[in-house]
Amino acid sequence: MPFSSDRLWAKAKVYFERAISSRDEGEFALFQLWAALALELLAKSTLANRNPVLLVDPRDTESLYVACGQTKSTAVKTIPAHTVFERCRRLVSGFDDRDKNFCGEIFERRNGELHSALSPFEGVDIRSWQSRFWRIVKLLAEDQKKDLGALLGRKEAKEAREMVSGAARALEVAIRARIDRKRSSFISRNPSAPPRLLEQLRTHARITTQARLDDSSSSGTCPSCGCDGLLTGSAIEEHEAEARYEEPPDQHTPGGTFVVIETVCETEGFECFVCGLRLDSAEEIEIAGLPAEFVTTREKDYEYEEEYGND
Repeated sequence: MPFSSDRLWAKAKVYFERAISSRDEGEFALFQLWAALALELLAKSTLANRNPVLLVDPRDTESLYVACGQTKSTAVKTIPAHTVFERCRRLVSGFDDRDKNFCGEIFERRNGELHSALSPFEGVDIRSWQSRFWRIVKLLAEDQKKDLGALLGRKEAKEAREMVSGAARALEVAIRARIDRKRSSFISRNPSAPPRLLEQLRTHARITTQARLDDSSSSGTCPSCGCDGLLTGSAIEEHEAEARYEEPPDQHTPGGTFVVIETVCETEGFECFVCGLRLDSAEEIEIAGLPAEFVTTREKDYEYEEEYGND
């Protein structure tokens, strides 16, 4: 089956071996090309592990049949790479917009290499992107409940983990320093502010934050100044919490039924409108101690199915 998760994993493993071999031979441009191809296969394996239907063009019925194992055909249409990573962003825990955009940049270079006379991988310092690349590879492998060593081999997996850990430690130091700077700046601007002024600042922050809320944002407490700030994220789950009937205000106005929709969002950003603190990824959110998820609610009219007209 062309959408077998295990077969895609096995092919990704072969491509990673070619990438590492090219790197060891000093062919750094070729290393990046093989690594880009391996990453796409690994991402597809991750989606197929959840459901092979996630890999096919939903507009092509024959492809859906093949993905469901109901028929065999070579005439299948799959989703493009940018859709693969958009779906990973939606489904893979820890895979955020920065990761999606990073993968998009890699595939822009890959396309330039394969479909033009350009050599976009030439001259790129692999140290500038390897830590994030291996972090994404680790996320995709772990989403399939598989160990990085099974994909790269014990030695390469150890080195990849060390790169990821080193980058994570550096990021933690940077984020904690950013929070401390914003806290110090806030205190220096308000060294002996009376409680009344501080309450005015908190009220202003609360009003400003509430004015910016939508279906994919919520309020959170700033780790620097303690005021309300704006949490932003992407929906990962949605369900109907309850249905309510609204009584008509008078005999001339019809009543109606509406449902309350709860949406669970993965937190990917934070902004404080008082001290100016900004956090721009799920990694930074975790380091700052802000919630990894939040829930929003909205109301919508209940929609009934139309009558079949077979009375």
